[in-house]
Amino acid sequence: LIPALGYLMPVLILKKRNCRTLRKHKESDLIRDCIEYLRFSGYIPIRVNSGLVVLRDGSRTRVVRLAEKGTPDIVACGPDGRFIAIECKNGSSKLTEHQKVFLDKIKKNNGIAVVINCLDDLIEVVNYRYGGKIPGNRKAS
Repeated sequence: LIPALGYLMPVLILKKRNCRTLRKHKESDLIRDCIEYLRFSGYIPIRVNSGLVVLRDGSRTRVVRLAEKGTPDIVACGPDGRFIAIECKNGSSKLTEHQKVFLDKIKKNNGIAVVINCLDDLIEVVNYRYGGKIPGNRKAS
């Protein structure tokens, strides 16, 4: 274990992992690993939960939308100030139409928008953050 930003982080997260072994893990585990890796790499990550919350107070009911439809799982600011949006997908799950549109908007505004299936995909993007073609900036399909 190594100290990183006030907590202990396993060294394993710094090593490349095989995507095939991660496909059986939960998407929430992938999101957690990505956030830890981004923090360790100097990014400021934010976990975004979208959807609706129903609040009831006696006879009053209020519905609150947490984020716009299609918002990615993680948004982050890189050490160079660049905006990155990360949508984590596990196994055979596909992007929704709202997610495709949202990621395309980010790309059009010169942000980095990626869909990842494992931590290796994110590591590849982070390693190319200073110039050059972003390998993970794939067209949403």
